[in-house]
Amino acid sequence: MKRMIKKGLAVLLSVILAGSVCVIGASAESTTPDADANYYNGAFYYRPSTGEFDPGTENVEVYTYTDDYFKHSGRSFNEHLATLSFALATASANSTRETFADEGYRNKNRDAVAFLEDTGFSEISYNLDYAIKPTKDTIGVVCAQKQIIENGKAYTLLVILPRSSGYEAEWGDNFVLGTDGNAAGFDACAEKCLAFAKDYITEKGLSGDIKVWTTGYSRGASVANLLAAKLIDDPQGYLGDTVSLTSDNLYAYTCATPSAADVDNNPRNDKYAGIFNSYLQTEMAAAMAPIDMGFDRYGTDHVLYKAENYDKMLANLAISNNYVYSVYNDSINSKFFHPKRLDLTDGSIGLVDDENPYIPNDPILYLKGLCTYMNQITGGREGYAKTYEQPLSDLITYIMSLPNEKSAALIDSIADNNESVYLVTALYAYFMRAKSEGNISFTAEQIRQKAAELAGVAASLDDAADTGIDAATVATASVLLATFLITDAEVVKDYAAGYLSNVLKEAMTASGATQEEIENLTDMEGCRALSHILSHLILGNIWQSDEIRPLYLNNEQIRAAATLIGNAPNLVVDHVSEIIIAWLKTEDHYYDDYTNLTEAQLTGYRRVYINTSDDTAFNGSIIDADGNRLAEISNGIVKNSTDKWIGFTASDNGGFFRIPADKDIRIQLNTMRSAAVSVGIGEYELYDAETTMLLDESVNARATDTVTVALPSLSKKEMPSDTEYSVTVTPGGEGSDILGDADMDGTVNVIDATWIQRHNTQLITLSDQAIELSDVDKDGSITIMDVTAIQRYASNMEVPEAIGKPIERT
Repeated sequence: MKRMIKKGLAVLLSVILAGSVCVIGASAESTTPDADANYYNGAFYYRPSTGEFDPGTENVEVYTYTDDYFKHSGRSFNEHLATLSFALATASANSTRETFADEGYRNKNRDAVAFLEDTGFSEISYNLDYAIKPTKDTIGVVCAQKQIIENGKAYTLLVILPRSSGYEAEWGDNFVLGTDGNAAGFDACAEKCLAFAKDYITEKGLSGDIKVWTTGYSRGASVANLLAAKLIDDPQGYLGDTVSLTSDNLYAYTCATPSAADVDNNPRNDKYAGIFNSYLQTEMAAAMAPIDMGFDRYGTDHVLYKAENYDKMLANLAISNNYVYSVYNDSINSKFFHPKRLDLTDGSIGLVDDENPYIPNDPILYLKGLCTYMNQITGGREGYAKTYEQPLSDLITYIMSLPNEKSAALIDSIADNNESVYLVTALYAYFMRAKSEGNISFTAEQIRQKAAELAGVAASLDDAADTGIDAATVATASVLLATFLITDAEVVKDYAAGYLSNVLKEAMTASGATQEEIENLTDMEGCRALSHILSHLILGNIWQSDEIRPLYLNNEQIRAAATLIGNAPNLVVDHVSEIIIAWLKTEDHYYDDYTNLTEAQLTGYRRVYINTSDDTAFNGSIIDADGNRLAEISNGIVKNSTDKWIGFTASDNGGFFRIPADKDIRIQLNTMRSAAVSVGIGEYELYDAETTMLLDESVNARATDTVTVALPSLSKKEMPSDTEYSVTVTPGGEGSDILGDADMDGTVNVIDATWIQRHNTQLITLSDQAIELSDVDKDGSITIMDVTAIQRYASNMEVPEAIGKPIERT
């Protein structure tokens, strides 16, 4: 691995410190049956969490949705809602399709907004933090609403959605723990989200009983976990006294959730049991901050890994993201975790060292031990907050705020700086001296052997070697090591801090930092703290004995460093969103037929809006070109669909039917009584989440008539297409035709006059039968004179006797 020694340090500065974990928890069991299976499939775009992709592109994924998910107690785990919630959480990430400039940030929430709108939510609002470049203490949040009817009772379902991914500088806030209470950075963000939700409730005038749906992934998961617990503790205080929320009406699902709850708050109390946290025990971020520092998660933990589902997970992953699947299957996988040792001659740290007695050959045990060790080396929560929190969080804030090209410049600078090698040497010597606590001295012979060993390595190196380290640098490092090993530990730490400061100054300059930023991050006090953490994190582990290891190339300290650096990808990969959702699908039988999206599904679908006068109910069916029934329509809602890409999205504005783009479909319906039927057909383009209306027509139908909406397959691959849509009425049975009854509802009133006016202004199109009934003066056309006559009839004024009476036909 080219230049692994130098690049290993760069990785530790920008990645390894991003998560030390310790995970606990019991698997939550589902107690909720399928909710009548009236769900539909949808697709959404989201920010890739890893893999190969071109800038400005995003991945696409499938979700399943039904309002029925929210018609059972939120305290019962629902595997379908767990999958849907994670889908929404991934959609909340800052979109990669927008520019990393001020104007681009104003629309980085596009995927979350599209997801919510596509599932029928309205009044979608987001805070200012979602529209600006993230800083250390920002947190984007979206709120939206829709009406849910449960057992005849109306509720407002309120979404409170923290941003999950695309955090940039917000990464630094994850390392702000504080000295007491919940983890300070996450807790402050939860308070911000709830304050925004309270303002939203006031602004939108919400009142009465409500339901709340909150979800999050990674950082967003911790925020959602905390805000859900706060809503359980004090719903009125956080949301105001105009609404009422019970724990049964709170739906809280988080994934890959860092631990942020203070254990003194009793987060495993049964009252929080309806907060569900899905995670994998083999990834670094799932429970950071360490439980040894006094942190946990609120609610019930749900471990995703089940050995019997592993192959099914891989099959799901191959469909979702073939690149991630290939890498995960071949090289980067927590199953490939092994203790490792170093081979400096070729720069490799990938040599398996399973016989190492000081490091367990189990990633779960390793991570637990790493957490305990981190707690020890920082002096617990109070020690961490006092000494290490500020420099570490500030450094992470800066690194993670950089765009790709500047981040690459920073890491390349670290890798190309010879002082990086001297820094590693000083860190090694500091660890060895600090571990001895001044009680053990290295003999002159040990030091001579070490210097000779390094000199021998230097002599064997040439500039073409794959290590990226030249012989002169190694020779200088050997002299420094000999000096440092007989020097007081605190003095050596000063040297390490100096090297670190210099390395950071050059790297930050290369990445475009301001002088103020450089000065803030490279002061000696902060660099001393970082040197202590780096040396102990890289070179130590909880299992090694207190004795000083011999000074040979692969002593236990070097093997500890090789294990941590060499396994870094394996210990973070299970945090990848594509892998998490692949696991969630293994427990959700709605995805048993999960396949690649077709070209048509990637393009979009047809939205059909059907409304009747006076909200007259209608029933019917959805059929294909061969007359096969694909779904039933009951009271305007799709039931028992055989094709889950056909469905009905309920919204506060009435909702719409979802019809695939690649099929010839007919919607046939009958109204419960005579009514005017308005039909709008739009093509919803998935990538840009835009609907182009291509038909808006109104017809009149009696209860015995059949209204048919014809939806031929798209005539071209892109949207909007030039497909010809139509609406027709087929008369059926016997009925009375009443003169003046323009809307054909069986009576004549002022509404009929309105329908004629709308027809004459081309807002609607009356059927031929309705036009005949509207021509009350029988002059062959419908004009203002007919409107006036009907208005006079509705006002009990004198009119032709025939108005309001059945037409006599011969």
